[in-house]
Amino acid sequence: MRPFRVDLFDIVKSPGTSLDVTGEIELDGFDKGGDRVELTGPAAMDLVVENVGDGAFILRGRLTAGLALFCGRCLKPFALDVKPEVEALFRSAAVFGEESYPVDGNQLDIAPALTEALVLEVPYAAVCEESCQGLCPVCGADMHEAPCACEIESSDPRLARLKDWMEQQGR
Repeated sequence: MRPFRVDLFDIVKSPGTSLDVTGEIELDGFDKGGDRVELTGPAAMDLVVENVGDGAFILRGRLTAGLALFCGRCLKPFALDVKPEVEALFRSAAVFGEESYPVDGNQLDIAPALTEALVLEVPYAAVCEESCQGLCPVCGADMHEAPCACEIESSDPRLARLKDWMEQQGR
């Protein structure tokens, strides 16, 4: 992962002070659920780092990025724009723990915190659009482009008796 370091020189000795972090950042892609997710370009950041005392700093703000994903129904690539809120705690190495990121001298590497915010924005089952009908389970044709002539039996054989009963009841 490429680091993106923020220099804390101006606020490191003054609890209650903050530093604006704005601009663009090139973040690396990441793995989520066995799939590789890449960014479509640089991410825009509008962040603030605040010195909260005792060697701790809070990074807050918003990140705007485009993610290159594959549709879970038709398997075509598409871009998803996300704008996650970012909030991350950075602590000195002496008190660094699982819930925080390390402070390295007078610098923060914010890339891991920003990547984590993006990971949390990836939907479990991403779809190119809600109306996407996906692929035919018989012939593999893209049902979004044109319907195929395949007959699809959608009933589960385990539910055959229930289906028979419902037909008897006129439902």
